[in-house]
Amino acid sequence: MASLVGINLGGGDSFTEEAIAVLRSREFTDKFINDLNLMPVLYSKQWDTASGKWKVDEKNRPTPARAFAYFDRKIRFIDQEKKTSLMTLSVDWRERTVAARWANELVDRLNAEMRKREIARADSAVGYLEKEFDSTTAVATRAAISRLIEAQVKQRMLATVTPEFAFRVIDPAVPPDIDDRYYPNRIALIFAGPILGLLFGVVCVLGYGSLAGTGSRQIAA
Repeated sequence: MASLVGINLGGGDSFTEEAIAVLRSREFTDKFINDLNLMPVLYSKQWDTASGKWKVDEKNRPTPARAFAYFDRKIRFIDQEKKTSLMTLSVDWRERTVAARWANELVDRLNAEMRKREIARADSAVGYLEKEFDSTTAVATRAAISRLIEAQVKQRMLATVTPEFAFRVIDPAVPPDIDDRYYPNRIALIFAGPILGLLFGVVCVLGYGSLAGTGSRQIAA
């Protein structure tokens, strides 16, 4: 995702930092999970699809707080490159088509949320400035307020007509190839398996030898 023309994505840009904070926020994530009904998906082992009910009792059912923590730490990842002013949003999930759909949906929802906030902010500013304009008779002050109103109207128009208001998507998320595994790494498993097996065998032999030696000393005593 790259910045919209006219909006700097540098580390000091408060608008960009706000957008990232919204994307990571509990409220935004909870709404995403609720709207897409992801609780049964995230905790599929505890969900009975046939009956549409949880397999576990109410005390052990996943909560919105657990779902948010799981989604934020294990599924959604945000990488911001300060030098290039680019961002990468990644979704890690076992179903490749679902992962791509979630990633694109998150960006669309974030842009919509930031548009809504900017329109509300501009409307509030215009309302205040119009009151100030009516309450003053000074020509210079009225001219300055008029310019401020014009700027707010332009910003509101930009937010209204620009779908990609906060971030412009350079490379939309697409499902990876079916054989393009991210995890687990099969090559690593091939090499790690024998090594771990050997280490486990050595530990077992040493442990058995230690126990046998102890038993022999006790018998000799």
